[in-house]
Amino acid sequence: MTTKVEKAIEVDAPLRTVYDQWTQLEAFPRFMSGVKKVIQLSDDRLEWVADLAGVRRQWIAKILEQVPDRKVAWTAVEGATMRAPPSSARSAPRGLRCTCAWSTRRSCPGAQ
Repeated sequence: MTTKVEKAIEVDAPLRTVYDQWTQLEAFPRFMSGVKKVIQLSDDRLEWVADLAGVRRQWIAKILEQVPDRKVAWTAVEGATMRAPPSSARSAPRGLRCTCAWSTRRSCPGAQ
């Protein structure tokens, strides 16, 4: 069984304010339901802990690209039974467009 979650929002606020908030990944548990903790391990690696579809998951993510006030993208690289295409934040006509997506595969007893 595969569960896929994708969410995109466009934030109508000053670009600098939104970008600064979106790049404070350790603050995500304060406003993203399910995210329990994010720890910055290095300049480009983060440890995430979240409850996804009722299952506690932990993984390492790598920041792939960061362009101030334009874009930040990261993806899961190890430690999870999930695939995450790059999550990103990009400038939009009125603020920032933020997109997160992931899919996770769960085994169900008796399922083929």
